[in-house]
Order: sequence, then structure tokens, then C-alpha cells
Amino acid sequence: RDPSVAALLTSAGMTWEALAGWLDGPMDAAAWEAVIPSMGYMALLRNLRNFDEAGVSDAVADQVAAKLADSGEVAASRQFPYRFVSAYDAAPSLRWGYALEKALEAATRRVPAFQGRTLVLVDTSASMSNAAFSRRSTMTPVKAAAAFGVAMAKRGNAVDLHGFADGVFQHKIRTGGSVLAEVEKFVRRVGEVGHGKR
Repeated sequence: RDPSVAALLTSAGMTWEALAGWLDGPMDAAAWEAVIPSMGYMALLRNLRNFDEAGVSDAVADQVAAKLADSGEVAASRQFPYRFVSAYDAAPSLRWGYALEKALEAATRRVPAFQGRTLVLVDTSASMSNAAFSRRSTMTPVKAAAAFGVAMAKRGNAVDLHGFADGVFQHKIRTGGSVLAEVEKFVRRVGEVGHGKR
């Protein structure tokens, strides 16, 4: 990786989309590593799979992960919490997991904690789980809601997280557990209490 190439592309205002269109063939590791320093937060978040498939070096991946996990960058990006779950689902390697976990925690940190006990209900009915947000997305409304619910429940013992459809189930969060892993566990329980159709 030549830092001067990255600096040149940045000063020229070359975006990763422009570089991808200009190259003859797919973006390889060298191309990604040259343009990554000038990429915005959301562009990095959406291209983790592409970085892995191209074979971006661990050193560059560490820089991307550090930016993704930075609480100031997370706040400035104004990403919805489910975006980090979506990125985790899309990325084939585990090298992004910790950074995305930290980013998700930062994205939900400003949600106020309520006095006393808090009940968080996530609708797991068919209308929430049968369709993704868009044709290009795999994120369902129930998974997006679970990301928020699990993040809230992880804050302490005063939050009770339940899923509901025809019936109700309680989902206990393991102390010190991963929000991303708990979201997966919660979503696997969809259908456990019916699908809300009568």
C-alpha cells in the first residue's frame, strides 16, 4: 500500500464509486487500500464484505475497525442501530465483529435509562418478520427492533425484554454477552409464540 497514492486520490476527490467505475475489472486489495482513507463512515460500513473479498490487509482492516468503533464517528454518522447488525450479517469474516459491537453500543448510548423497571416489547408477528425493508436488504423489522431491545436490555437488570405474537416469551440477556449475538438468538425465537395471525 502506497500512502502517496491514497493521498493523491483523496486530494483529487476520487470516490470509491468513481474508482470502481474507472478501473477495468473489480476493485482489488490495492484499489480498496488506496481509497479507504477518503471513504466516509457509511461507505466503510457498507463495504466490509467487499474489503474481505478483495483481501484487504489486516493493517488496513484495523484502521477501518478503529474508525467504525470510534464513538465520535458513530455519533457523527447518525446511523440507526440496526445498520451495525446489517453490516455484521453481511461481512463474512469475524474481524469486524468487535468494532461493530462497540459501534452498536455507542449508537444506543444516548437512549435514556428510565427510572424503575422497564418493559421492552418486540413484535415478532409475521408482519414484522416475513419481509425485509427493501429488495436489496436482508434486514427485517423484527431484527431491527430486536437490536434496539437487546441493547436496552443489556444495560442492566431493571429491563425486561419480551417478544410477542399470539403469546409472549421473555428473553434474558446474559451478563457481559454480545449484543450482536443476542440479537441472533432473539430472532431465532421468532415463531415460538405463534405468528400473530388469527
